Amino acid sequence: MDMYQELHRWDDCIAVAEAKGHPALEKLRRDYYQWLMDTQQEERAGELQESQGDGLAAISLYLKAGLPAKAARLVLTREELLANTELVEHITTALIKGELYERAGDLFEKIGNPQRALECYCRGNAFMKAPLHLPEDILLSPTPHPSAMLHPCPVFLSLVVISPNPA
Repeated sequence: MDMYQELHRWDDCIAVAEAKGHPALEKLRRDYYQWLMDTQQEERAGELQESQGDGLAAISLYLKAGLPAKAARLVLTREELLANTELVEHITTALIKGELYERAGDLFEKIGNPQRALECYCRGNAFMKAPLHLPEDILLSPTPHPSAMLHPCPVFLSLVVISPNPA
């Protein structure tokens, strides 16, 4: 195990310690985590925290590493994290700042905010994912319909709503 530590092969070192039931296993894990932090490997430290069930610490490390998409992936899989509105807002802000609009839209959609989801999908040109709430009868027109001008997606500017009962 000492050889693995000297070679910075901590995963192998910990795997051997687990297989042998080594009494210093927890100390090895702490030392590995500290080494990751000392060497600024926040992504790997986040993965370690995630594998040990500490989702909140993992998300914090992913964000520190500049990986908001990885933080979003984790929060989307855990209801208890998704319920933390401050955490979700922090992640969506980082996603938008990194221009990861589609992923931000996914997160907004999951928490029940279709308007913000639509805005993000449109900014990210993910029009197929945009949650639309339009009447069934629509027609493409070369001239924009006045109500379509308020739509956040420019692609929908040419939509015209057709009344089912024309007068």
